[in-house]
Amino acid sequence: MLIRTPALSILDWGYLSSATSGTGNAGTIELTLGSLDLQNGGRIYSDSLGVGRAGSVTVNAEQAISVLGSYSSISSNAHSTGDGGSVLITTPYLTLNSGELSCYTLGNGLGGSIRIDAREMRLTNEASISSESKGTGNAGNISVTADMLHSDNAFITTEALKAAGGNIHLEARDLILTDRSAVTASVAAGEGGGGNVSIKANVLVALDDSDITAKADQGYGGNITIDALSVFTTKDVNFDASSNVTGREGKVEVRSPVTDISSSIVDLPAAFLNIDAFLPKQCAEREEEASSFVVRGRDGLPPQPESLFAGQ
Repeated sequence: MLIRTPALSILDWGYLSSATSGTGNAGTIELTLGSLDLQNGGRIYSDSLGVGRAGSVTVNAEQAISVLGSYSSISSNAHSTGDGGSVLITTPYLTLNSGELSCYTLGNGLGGSIRIDAREMRLTNEASISSESKGTGNAGNISVTADMLHSDNAFITTEALKAAGGNIHLEARDLILTDRSAVTASVAAGEGGGGNVSIKANVLVALDDSDITAKADQGYGGNITIDALSVFTTKDVNFDASSNVTGREGKVEVRSPVTDISSSIVDLPAAFLNIDAFLPKQCAEREEEASSFVVRGRDGLPPQPESLFAGQ
């Protein structure tokens, strides 16, 4: 399915889909447009309900992509034994406000992968980018390239229930994680290893109980590699590549000076400032004589050309 249009809005549980319920693969969806707006449950997906593979979803937007609302999403999921497909996003501005980009599998298939290329990304209000395996297959990978990525109470996650977690690669000039945001490549149970997390940025800021993790249950924890010019964190931020089995921990390598700014952050006073004492009295309230503003006429040319030399 190939669609070219200046703008597309899918609202109020509307959807654009391609799906399969048998042995065949789901079809692909490719959108080339100016802007895409998904709101209030608007969805784009290519899913598999059988043994076939879910199809890929590709969105190229010249202006912006907005995914707003808890059930608004772009996805490629396998609900049975097939593999998840891929989600490919290219746009200058990507906004996820409670929305979701996802690829998952429920059976023994592989979770699909997500790749995003954007100039500016903003994830807020529990928005998520996720590739998951909820069965025995491995989770897929997530790759993001952006000038600025700001995650505020949002999640970038690869997770496997029993198999191996997928890898996460984030590359940005400025990467900001605030308000309990998480970048996680983990395994919930079993002997699968946690995925690897690699971050490359000029500046990484991680605050407000945000976490970067690559944990495993019985398998080996993944590796976390951070390559940045500067890293700013607070004491409640965790870089965790642990395993529940001693000796199977992954490695955390931060190739940058790390600055703890916990002592530099203070709560602003909640009370409002009474500014009455700082405002001057109105002119009419002053005791001295008030000044005045008068508009007078000014010299200019006479209204008629022949009167220019009148009296000569």
